[in-house]
Amino acid sequence: MNPILDRTIRLALICSVAALLLGFVDSMTAPQIAEHKRIELQNALNDLVVTGTAGEAEPQDGPVVTARYPISDGGAVTGYILALKGSGYGGEMKLLASYSLDGTLLKAILMENNETPGLGKKAEKREYMEKFTGRGNQGNPIPTTKAKLEKPDAVGGSTITFTGVSRALAAGSDYIREGLK
Repeated sequence: MNPILDRTIRLALICSVAALLLGFVDSMTAPQIAEHKRIELQNALNDLVVTGTAGEAEPQDGPVVTARYPISDGGAVTGYILALKGSGYGGEMKLLASYSLDGTLLKAILMENNETPGLGKKAEKREYMEKFTGRGNQGNPIPTTKAKLEKPDAVGGSTITFTGVSRALAAGSDYIREGLK
């Protein structure tokens, strides 16, 4: 047999077996991955609720706000958790943030992202989000530039991540204040 044809057949056989194995592994792990994401989302929602309980997701079709979860306490809606999209150094970032009805940010969590370890990944920490907490109402907007921070050096090298996070959180605050459009 021609050596080139022999190598081609062997390579095709190896690729076929590898593809079948990858498909099998994917079909076995997909349910566990989906369950892990569901649990991670539920834990984040529970963490974001200050008082009351989060309701079911209400999908939104905005460029930044992708879903909202009403927070109710004693039957009355007291705020919302918003699923937000931001744009960071590593691409799209997904955030969850809770707001009071006047647009004040209560808590925020950076969920899915591909930010740079050591710089942009700092946004995953609770301390990072504290610079935005308590802001967002009419008289105290969420800072969207380093100059608007009380401690501008707190961002340290992750300007694109900061801008993506802050703009998404500010858009969420605007969304709440403007009547949940």
